[in-house]
Amino acid sequence: MTTLSRFFYRFFPAILALLVAWPTYAAFTDNNDGTITDTVTGLTWDQCSWGLSGAGCAAGAASLHTWTQALGVAVAANGASHKGRNDWRLPSKNELESLVKIDAYAPAIDTTAFPGTMSDLYWSSTNFASNPADAWFVFFYDGSTDAYVKSSTYYVRLVRGGQLFDSFDSLVVTSYTAPSATGTGNITASFSGGGPGCGYTVSQFIPLTGHGASPPAGSAPAGVSFPHGLFDFTTGGCTPGSTITLVVTYPQALPAGTVYWKYGPTPTDGSYHWYQLPAVIAGNTATFSITDGGLGDDDLTANGTIVDQGGPGVPGGAASIPTLSEWAMLMLAGLMGLFGVSAMRRRGA
Repeated sequence: MTTLSRFFYRFFPAILALLVAWPTYAAFTDNNDGTITDTVTGLTWDQCSWGLSGAGCAAGAASLHTWTQALGVAVAANGASHKGRNDWRLPSKNELESLVKIDAYAPAIDTTAFPGTMSDLYWSSTNFASNPADAWFVFFYDGSTDAYVKSSTYYVRLVRGGQLFDSFDSLVVTSYTAPSATGTGNITASFSGGGPGCGYTVSQFIPLTGHGASPPAGSAPAGVSFPHGLFDFTTGGCTPGSTITLVVTYPQALPAGTVYWKYGPTPTDGSYHWYQLPAVIAGNTATFSITDGGLGDDDLTANGTIVDQGGPGVPGGAASIPTLSEWAMLMLAGLMGLFGVSAMRRRGA
């Protein structure tokens, strides 16, 4: 046995015991006001999951929220100056992941700094890039991450301050490109405005009828066709009452007389109906603006969410081709048969 081997076998148990007993570096500072500051990232966190409060986060019950509702939690917290601050936000994926404690399990977090944390899923503000209908979450049972549909209900923890991760995380999606539902080609729908957190939570190109989100069959305006189908979308995380401006680019130029039609309620008529949304149609683009809670927003509420469905309608929709009834077809077939028999007899004469 070499000298190195003898040293290893003699001192390894003591070295191992020292490593196990070595305290984990604590990056968190308790501000004694219900918030925790991470001295490494500069982020200040709500010590309690949303719904919990008090010493040790022992009061109340942690509440579940859809992704859109989770964004709304931050809005509500700021309106109420939650814990003396009004700049709370839903953390990005990378920000939320920074809380994961790699040597902890169920929950995978520093429970001294964050007592009462659920061993469950917590929403981040980060959209799933390949499908805006999904968003990222962190599973604090084991610290893993994944993305799932935004209508799911998960827990919420708010954060403020330190913009360390912003350059690494795309927080919002403001542009969507996909094939039209009618096969005319790719359509791009982009928007600006609405505030820094405003982005698509739903974006899809749908046919006039036949899709789960399509308007009722037969309800479309008379004499109007929709060659590119409809654009169905929802934005979330917007500043309540703000205005967004959309530019929808179609694969071909829109014909003269094209109007952007919308299906939904209006401030003067709460029932779902077709109406013309003011828009600028130029070449292959349609440009229009919608104010949260105003004309074009189906929920008619200034709540930071805009719901819309519509598309360019072309006047003089395709006329129906006259067809013969079943009896007329039989009569026509019979006449053709008689002519055929007559012709054969003349040839045989």
